Amino acid sequence: MKYKIEIWRHHAIVDSFQNDDVQEVLKWYRREWQGCYDNGGCTFYLFKNGSELSFEEEYSLGFFDEE
Repeated sequence: MKYKIEIWRHHAIVDSFQNDDVQEVLKWYRREWQGCYDNGGCTFYLFKNGSELSFEEEYSLGFFDEE
C-alpha cells in the first residue's frame, strides 16, 4: 500500500489503516479518529511508501483542515 496511517495512544499503536489513495486514508481518519486527535486523546503518523511524512506534507494533504 502506498499510504499508511498509525494512530497512537499512550505510546502504543491502537489502530492503523492503509490504502493507495490518500483521500481514502483521510476519510477514514476523519471518521474514526479526528475527534480523538482534536481533543488531545491520541496522535497519528502518516507514511508514504514506508517513509514518515512531515507536518507540512500532512497539512498539504488536508489532515489539519476543518472537515
